[in-house]
Amino acid sequence: MKKNRKELTVLLAEDDSLMAEIAAFIMTEMGYQVLAVANGTKAVATYREKGPDLVIMDINMPVMNGLDALRQILHDDPNAKVIMLTGVDETAVAESCIMAGAIDYIQKGLGADAFRKGLEKAVRKIPK
Repeated sequence: MKKNRKELTVLLAEDDSLMAEIAAFIMTEMGYQVLAVANGTKAVATYREKGPDLVIMDINMPVMNGLDALRQILHDDPNAKVIMLTGVDETAVAESCIMAGAIDYIQKGLGADAFRKGLEKAVRKIPK
């Protein structure tokens, strides 16, 4: 049985604790179950352990950056669904993440409504 979009488990990888808290709150409010980690290494390990339906990952993180973590997750699971989080000045890097296999990216720092809309847009790109 396929999961309803509202029942998705989302792995959030974000090293900025305030951004992580806000994003997790918004996603929980939208009905998603959220697993949060603070770096790419933990994202890869948590993906392997928990097998979430979706990953939302910052590009710039300590220990292992988002692009390297994206590549590792997709190496382990070519069907993984990953959305990248990017700062306003990082769109070229985000586009390289799309070329590496991310399904979309969301710009950070534009407010809760923009994050929510970006997430909804990205989730619509996930095959049912």
